[in-house]
Amino acid sequence: MGPPPDALLDPALVLQNEECIDLLEYVVGKADMVQRELQSGLAFRLTRQQDAVLHYTEAFRSASTVLEQHYICKGLAQALGAERTEIGSTNAIRCVLWQLVSNCRTATALQMVPGAKRSTFLRWRALIHRARLNKDEDYWILRKDRKMGQAYRVF
Repeated sequence: MGPPPDALLDPALVLQNEECIDLLEYVVGKADMVQRELQSGLAFRLTRQQDAVLHYTEAFRSASTVLEQHYICKGLAQALGAERTEIGSTNAIRCVLWQLVSNCRTATALQMVPGAKRSTFLRWRALIHRARLNKDEDYWILRKDRKMGQAYRVF
C-alpha cells in the first residue's frame, strides 16, 4: 500500500538538510574518522586526533629509550597541530604521556622529567585530553571528564 500521497507534504515528516547530515553522520560517521579494530573483532570509529593520541600513547608505552620517547612526543605535538616543538613542550608531552601510561600524579610526573614546566605541562595535558574526548578548544574539561577520557585504553 505505502504511505498516503499527502504524507510527503507533512512538515513534521520532512527532514531539513542539517538534520539529514546529522543523521548520516550518526549512522555512518564523519568522513574524516578512522576506524580501529580490536583483537576481539570489535571496531570503533575515532577522529584523527583521537587516533593520534591513542597511537602515540601505545607507542610511548612500548618505547625503551628516552630518544624514542622524544620522537614520539614530537610526532604527537605535530599531529595535534603544533608547527614546531621546543624541548620544553616535548618534555611536557612526555610528562603527560607518562602520566597516562603509569597512572601517576602530576607532581610525580613533573619530577620524573626534568626541564618540563608546570604551565606548559598543564596546557598540553588539557590539549591532549580535549583531543581524547573529541572536544573543541572552548570546552572546559572537568576532572570527571578527564577520568572518562582515560577510560578508553586499548590493551
